Amino acid sequence: MPATVLTLALRSDQLLGENSASEYSILLAAGWLALILSLSVSGRVSDLVARKFDSRKPIILFGIVGAASLGYLLSQANSFTTLAITWIAIQLPAAAIVSSALAIAATATNSEKKGLASGLAGGAPVFALLVGSLLVQMVSGSPERAFLITSTIGAIAAIPLLFAKNSSEPTATPDANVSDSDLVASPKLWKKFILAGFLLSCATSSANGYLVAYAKDILKLDDSASAELATMMVLVATVASIIAGIVAGLFAHTKLRALRTYSVAAVTVGVTLAILALFPNSEMAIFAAVIFGAAFGTANGLELSIYLHSNPDSFASGKKLSTFTNATTAPYVLVPAVAALLLSQSSGQGLVQLWLIGAACAVASALLISRTSLVKQ
Repeated sequence: MPATVLTLALRSDQLLGENSASEYSILLAAGWLALILSLSVSGRVSDLVARKFDSRKPIILFGIVGAASLGYLLSQANSFTTLAITWIAIQLPAAAIVSSALAIAATATNSEKKGLASGLAGGAPVFALLVGSLLVQMVSGSPERAFLITSTIGAIAAIPLLFAKNSSEPTATPDANVSDSDLVASPKLWKKFILAGFLLSCATSSANGYLVAYAKDILKLDDSASAELATMMVLVATVASIIAGIVAGLFAHTKLRALRTYSVAAVTVGVTLAILALFPNSEMAIFAAVIFGAAFGTANGLELSIYLHSNPDSFASGKKLSTFTNATTAPYVLVPAVAALLLSQSSGQGLVQLWLIGAACAVASALLISRTSLVKQ
């Protein structure tokens, strides 16, 4: 879905003309809001279906069929109104797939593979964004084909979930790497982690979509050089994120190690945003992008592990993980509104202010988790 957002902008321009930024922004915000609401519903429904049928297959099938069907309708939309309605509607089957996939990962993972599952779950969205972006570039002249291809691949990629172990109860068992304290439910920690995830997402989303503006308005590069630098920053950050996420998931065997590593990653995100804002040059930008990507990936790779450490006996995995996903998605609605306000006066100065605010949010996230890790849960 994130890669499809790029195509949404192109199609909006085709249907409304080049001055469609306002309508596109409203549509983008409406889509994110629809996804948040859909995740809240689908997470609960996924848990109900799992308890009744001992399987999440019905809601996964709904997600697959819905994503493919609405993806086709999205590719055929010939008016902005139809495009908007279909874009908002497709968030529901997308949420059904996401919430069910996360719940399956949480409930069907034994303790020996918990870290690997967390790392893969954290890296999957970033990998999907990379692949989706490449596909969109391949058919950049045809938004209709881009919509159809990305939604179809998304639906096909969800098919293996139909054959996964779809349980309503976790199957994790203790092993030599897990201490007794890791097997105790920590609802307080989970609530604080949701807030920490929200703060860190505020930080990471503040960099999302503003790299070209950074290159043009702060580094004073021309259009071609700005696009080239932004593309390179995204590429190196994405690769670093995927690798770091998997490594972090494997490394964090215990609750304390996961929390401390997450805190370090959050601080690092804040530091790299501050570096970008205060020490602007092209070489530093590439270096910061690598470190930012690695820190972002590390945090993503630990999310499922921290959930499992906090909720080892939870059966409402769909609901709880959807709530966490909502918290980390909300900044994609909130941050653009703050950015619009800051950038309205001076783009360069506003972007520096935005990234410094983002750095503060990242540090706040780290402090929240680091203080929590020092208290017995």
